[in-house]
Amino acid sequence: MSQSNSIYHKRRKSGNRTINKETKSRVIDLLVTEQWSPKQISGTLALEGIYVSHETIYKVIRKNKSQGDELYKISLAILFPIESA
Repeated sequence: MSQSNSIYHKRRKSGNRTINKETKSRVIDLLVTEQWSPKQISGTLALEGIYVSHETIYKVIRKNKSQGDELYKISLAILFPIESA
């Protein structure tokens, strides 16, 4: 039992994986042009065989904000739209 457990842990990928530049570019494009939420983007990319979690997409948004870009403002407008009366 412990040997099979050891083999499993050796083969398992670490949970801290980064996304490649092409996927990151695609995520940003979908955020800006389609104005989809991170969950919608994650689901759509999964249908195409590209697996990226919505949490990873939020990390991309936060990192973009810390670099001074305005992607987070677009994301906030998508997630929390202001309703006009």
